[in-house]
Amino acid sequence: MIYHSDSKMKTPRFVTTIYGNRYLPFLETLLASLSHVYGQFDAIVLFDEVLPASIATLAKTFPSVVFEQYRLNAGTNPRIRIPMKLAAWAHAAESNQSRPHVFIDCDTIILDRIEKHLPADADVVYTWKAEKFPLNTGVMLTRDGEVAARVFADLLRRVEHICSDEDLIQEADDSYGAADQFALAQLLGHTNWNQSSELSVRGQNLTFAGLPCSILNETNCVPIRKGTAVVHLKGGWHPILLDNAPFSTNRPKRECTELYRLWQETSDHATTLLATTVCLSASETNIHRFRRLNFTFAERGILHSEMCLACSVSKSLEVDYVLESGRFLGQSTDVLAKFFSSEPVPVVSVELLHDDIARQAEERLAAHKNLKLLYGDAHRVLREQIALRPGKACSVLIDGPKGLEALTLLKTLMEEFEEVKVGFIHDMRQGTRQRSIASATWKRCFFSDDPDFLKSFAHLDNDCRPSCAETVTEHSWRPFRKGMQYIAAYGPTLGVFFRERELEFPRNQGPKSAIRRLINQATQIWPKPKEKPHKGHTTQCDNRLYAFPTVIDGKGSWEHQHFRPDRWRDDHKSFDEFLKLSLVLVPSRRAIFVHVPKTAGYSIHRGIIDRYASDAITAPNLPSPLDAAEWIDFFRFSVVRCPWDRMVSAFEYSRGMPGEFGRTFEEFVLEGAWDENGHARNKHWLPQHQHLFREDKTPLVDFIARFESLQEDWQVIADRLILPKKLPKLNQSQRHRELRHYYTDRLEEKVFAKYRLDAEYFGYSFPG
Repeated sequence: MIYHSDSKMKTPRFVTTIYGNRYLPFLETLLASLSHVYGQFDAIVLFDEVLPASIATLAKTFPSVVFEQYRLNAGTNPRIRIPMKLAAWAHAAESNQSRPHVFIDCDTIILDRIEKHLPADADVVYTWKAEKFPLNTGVMLTRDGEVAARVFADLLRRVEHICSDEDLIQEADDSYGAADQFALAQLLGHTNWNQSSELSVRGQNLTFAGLPCSILNETNCVPIRKGTAVVHLKGGWHPILLDNAPFSTNRPKRECTELYRLWQETSDHATTLLATTVCLSASETNIHRFRRLNFTFAERGILHSEMCLACSVSKSLEVDYVLESGRFLGQSTDVLAKFFSSEPVPVVSVELLHDDIARQAEERLAAHKNLKLLYGDAHRVLREQIALRPGKACSVLIDGPKGLEALTLLKTLMEEFEEVKVGFIHDMRQGTRQRSIASATWKRCFFSDDPDFLKSFAHLDNDCRPSCAETVTEHSWRPFRKGMQYIAAYGPTLGVFFRERELEFPRNQGPKSAIRRLINQATQIWPKPKEKPHKGHTTQCDNRLYAFPTVIDGKGSWEHQHFRPDRWRDDHKSFDEFLKLSLVLVPSRRAIFVHVPKTAGYSIHRGIIDRYASDAITAPNLPSPLDAAEWIDFFRFSVVRCPWDRMVSAFEYSRGMPGEFGRTFEEFVLEGAWDENGHARNKHWLPQHQHLFREDKTPLVDFIARFESLQEDWQVIADRLILPKKLPKLNQSQRHRELRHYYTDRLEEKVFAKYRLDAEYFGYSFPG
């Protein structure tokens, strides 16, 4: 078969359809892939039941694409509705009859220039595969629009006939998978799909050629082959990609890895393009309004270009009010109040403390009538303010708290309140930890140090510079300088974070990707061991943190970060049954909490995880057997406690059990905790190391906090998982006296005998 070369073939016009907001991620990804392969390209998108704002954003992002509303009038039955795309395709073909056309479903990704694969003598190209349903109409090529209009008119007539008869619909579904594919088979009149054939279509002879789906319409979960120009993420992919549903029998994770990565990378590129377009377009629209404002810059404040961005995006999203957290001297508050002074958009500003600086800000802001100043913890006050205005859209500007806590706060607000349409976080400059994590995990975001943004709006910051060298302080700003020091960033930088499906924090399905590796690098916090231990040994922990060292085995070194769950237990049954008692899987944070009883695990599980990660899974709802491949890269953490102190807590806990109230601590240790064979009577009394080490002393978790310094150690875990840093105290046992008053020498030795390995592994000795 002869193929056209690039030089002899016109760039085609692409035609696709979308019906419903649900499929916007597919359309965005398709258009981004076209932009990547072709640069400028000609396309028409026929749509219906899609939000106008979404179409407007796409039109600005892809200016060469024509968006036209086209109603199918085909009802809601997908068996009828989907094949009727042919009506939309025929309509599009009539509007441009001279160009080659590619008709393509929106759930596809373009990998290579399609015109290279068009046979020289073909008027129409369809795709086929040697499977149960041999034809797929997700990709069709025509020599020009006139041919397309003629072919689709014929196919549409056949589809309408099929859809008018329930028996024909069933026959179409059973033999070809859909009515439009059945109609194409009827038109071709043969089953030798790989051959070219000349057919008369509405009075004109046309040459039809079939190309393998592996070239122009790869629908299977296979590694991407050289020469594949289009992959098609058909219906079985939709719940996986749009709903984070688990992989399925027809879409197994192992076989789908490469396609899933392709989707992630192309989708991420699309969301970046869209976020950039929204921010640049909004700022261009509102810059003249911003320039008319009269305000001054205060050191350590938000740059004028950054405030123009925050005001403009809030305005473009038509928010009903603006929330600010972190007021300081009130510079940004002043800008917000002035920008929205002519509209019914109040500004609510929250500051933690009512101190001298806050009083200075109050004096500066006293004249604003559209401004409300509040004090208190932003985590509480912002929630209260949003709850007071149900159904009212808002934007949130956070300039305190800072860093990862700011990310946590904004994410929590967006999860709890759909009213939060966009968030802004200050101090997100390149090189900071919060920037690395935000860039890797928040899919639709934008930063004010974007080169295109600076090119258009950096001039606004001229008034933020010191007036002369003599006035430079340690907090003065100049491009790429803070005070007298050079920094690898234009300035403090404002991050813009959009919500809804664009908010993926982080993905909880699919293979480990470059993004996941970036998060791991950005949050690499474990201290290194002072010396390499021998096999089966661990380093001594310090007084606060315990981090596992490299473990040496017969196959070479293995870092604890690269967890080997297939070696968790030698006996698979014990692996499945025992560990399920203490595991808490948290897919949305890609984490596993190993809950060792009587170590504040209840506070972590119920007070934090259940509140901020609603997808947490515990026994008996854990999968059985546990699929190691699903969570091989999860961050695993736990808490340990001094064995003697933990034993007292277990005793106080046991006093609430039937028949245990009158038992003394001595009776509990000597008679109640273990049976005559030395086995723990309750899982709460099991040694801690049994939860955290394999039999060969290989550690099972990445990080262990100590109960004695838990509030401090929790900061490490909270930073890693982007959770609140304040840990509640729940389910505390009542301690009636000091620890040493519970123990005699005999009891101390008895507990040591039972928990000797806990004391050795975790570096504990009897207090005092």
